[in-house]
Amino acid sequence: AWIGGEGEGEGGREEEREREAQDRAAQEQGGLQPDLDKPLRSINAILPVLGMLIAMCYGVISSGYDGYYAANGSDAPPPSGVDLLSAAQTTEVLIWASLLADGLAVVLSWAQGILSLEGCMAAWVEGIQAVTLGLLTLVHAWGVGDMAR
Repeated sequence: AWIGGEGEGEGGREEEREREAQDRAAQEQGGLQPDLDKPLRSINAILPVLGMLIAMCYGVISSGYDGYYAANGSDAPPPSGVDLLSAAQTTEVLIWASLLADGLAVVLSWAQGILSLEGCMAAWVEGIQAVTLGLLTLVHAWGVGDMAR
């Protein structure tokens, strides 16, 4: 039962029908759709991506220095950029940087009340499912590249 005039009741029913139509469309498309009642903030996308980029840069440089000096000794000349990149553990750095971005996105969504922890995990699993085919293609390409050496 709606409180107020007849116009409010009709408007509420129209909104409910619109939400139901959006839910049906989301189910047909597959995947999760944003809740239109929750605020959409660009900072929730920018901070995880920025955090991942900073972590990647730091990780590549740091692991590059460690790898370079481990291979050449502590009295080696200062490394060039190419030396740093060739000695870096890029796969490990990329994994940790992406996990940092995932964690940051979960914390932002949960702390702002946009998603529950269960909702965050469901969205994370949905995202993993979306990129699995591309990841498998990449892993197979690395395997073919290693066999070609």
